Amino acid sequence: MKTVKKLNVAFVIDRSGSMYPMKDEVIKGFNRVLEEHGDPEVLFTVCVFSDDISFPEVRTPADKVAPLDGKSYAPDGCTALNDAMGKTVTTLAKLTEEGEKVLFFVMTDGMENASTDYTTRDIRELVKKQTRKGWEFVFLGANISAEEEAEKRGISRSNNFVADDKGAKLVMCAMSEGVRRMRDDEDLADFDAELKEDYDKRGR
Repeated sequence: MKTVKKLNVAFVIDRSGSMYPMKDEVIKGFNRVLEEHGDPEVLFTVCVFSDDISFPEVRTPADKVAPLDGKSYAPDGCTALNDAMGKTVTTLAKLTEEGEKVLFFVMTDGMENASTDYTTRDIRELVKKQTRKGWEFVFLGANISAEEEAEKRGISRSNNFVADDKGAKLVMCAMSEGVRRMRDDEDLADFDAELKEDYDKRGR
């Protein structure tokens, strides 16, 4: 089995007020991802956003990443999705070295409503540019059409999740599986099958 030497994983995680009911499971789930992928060859970039955007980690070796807690992940405010995506893409693009892989996750439970620096069209252009360089983007959304919102932004991989603890847990499990596959240079097809199955059962 071929193992990827350097893998950049970006997590753009909604921290708006509507995420509050899922707060504990997002924290626990993200920290499980850390436990499962504590390899210094995996570099984590973490963006948590509402109408305020912060970067707890930028290209930090996974074994050095600080777990999320109630201070670093405290839901409140609106949803500056485009600004969070745009700032994460541009930050990581400047730092990623030739030959490294990039897996870029977006998790949100609502529509864009607070960005000031990037439009949806801007994000689409950024995503298209980096996709041509081999980046893999995944858009996971609740209370919206994830496929439609992803497509607007040039992202082909998307899935919906139910906005509750179980849905949040399955999002984090899917992220962990996606990281595992990228580390082992495997295809991402159906990496989020359990998430899709749950949404098909409970979300419609």
